Amino acid sequence: MTSRGKGALEDYFDEAPELERSLRKRGKTDLLSELKSINMESGTIAYIRQRQAMGLGHAVWCAQQLIGDEPFAVLLPDDVISAQKPCLQQMLEAHAETDGSMVAAM
Repeated sequence: MTSRGKGALEDYFDEAPELERSLRKRGKTDLLSELKSINMESGTIAYIRQRQAMGLGHAVWCAQQLIGDEPFAVLLPDDVISAQKPCLQQMLEAHAETDGSMVAAM
C-alpha cells in the first residue's frame, strides 16, 4: 500500500542501475552478484494506492480486488520481530495447519 509522496518503497524494490554500474566499476563483483540474486522479476510485486489516510483496515479494503480470497500478509516497516524462524514463515505454517487468520502479537 502506498500513498502520494511515498515512492521510496517502490524504488526500494526496483532495479538500481547506478548502483550496479558503481559496483562493477569498483570491482565489487561479490556485492554485484548478491544484488542480482535478490532482484525480483518484473510483476512480482504489486502496489495499491490508498488515496485517503483512513487506517490500516481501509488500506486492506483498498487491496481487496488484488487479494481476492487468497491468504495475504500485512507487513509494517516499523515491526521488527527477532526469531530463529522468521515470523512470516511461522504464520504461513500456522495458516497451512489451521486455514485460519493469524495475527502476530507484539
